[in-house]
Amino acid sequence: LYRLELALLPETGEPFMLEQFPKPVQASFHYEAGRMDREYTGVYRLNEETGKWEYAGGRVNDVNDTVTVQLQHFSVYGAMEYRPSFIDVPAGVWFAKPVGVLASKQIVQGVDGDHFQPGRQVTRAEFVRMIAGAVPLTSLHSANAAMDLPFTDIPASAWYRDAAAA
Repeated sequence: LYRLELALLPETGEPFMLEQFPKPVQASFHYEAGRMDREYTGVYRLNEETGKWEYAGGRVNDVNDTVTVQLQHFSVYGAMEYRPSFIDVPAGVWFAKPVGVLASKQIVQGVDGDHFQPGRQVTRAEFVRMIAGAVPLTSLHSANAAMDLPFTDIPASAWYRDAAAA
């Protein structure tokens, strides 16, 4: 794991910690190719407010065993293999690996911590969130999140609002 931080140190007064990069920064992290499955490997950022790891992205390079990602924030980062599992997605079923890979990249989520409900229909909000997570819309997402949307049925507090804006 790596903690990336930068502070401005004025001659007088307290240091001022910067929270994000002025522009995205490309960083590469080593991963253990012999021990980690490349499809489940990515760069994760520790959200220090929630204490949870969030998928930051990453493109695996098998030649030099690295995962490269564009970073937006100063934080704690690391290349990790994450293999989520769901009680209702048995290991032998044909869609187990695609669901696991998409869940590891936080493109899809279960209905709770243990269940995926693979036979359930996907809502428009869930579909928009999956598309926004699968396609790198981060800069659009950040720039448009606060804008007024043309959709009157999306409340300002909706969990999918930022994805719809992107």
